[in-house]
Amino acid sequence: SCAGSAKIHIFVNMVVLITGISSGFGRAMAQRLSAEGHTVYGTHRNAGERIPGVTYLKADITDEEQVNATVDTVLQKEGRINVSTLPF
Repeated sequence: SCAGSAKIHIFVNMVVLITGISSGFGRAMAQRLSAEGHTVYGTHRNAGERIPGVTYLKADITDEEQVNATVDTVLQKEGRINVSTLPF
């Protein structure tokens, strides 16, 4: 059995690209992963209140050119994307 509130971290410093970080699931995941020390990029159409430690990228994920530009931006800055919530 697991005692106490010990956490096991399998992944260290992931580069994560999350869609829809303005609200809902996307926002919750961006907050959590950023708080855990991961490098988080997030797409938005209307940013709203910013999450500390998250890089905001304005993009509409229904527009393939915008999605490609967003992925290229992250790859140029980080050299990799470990996890993405992009639908394709």
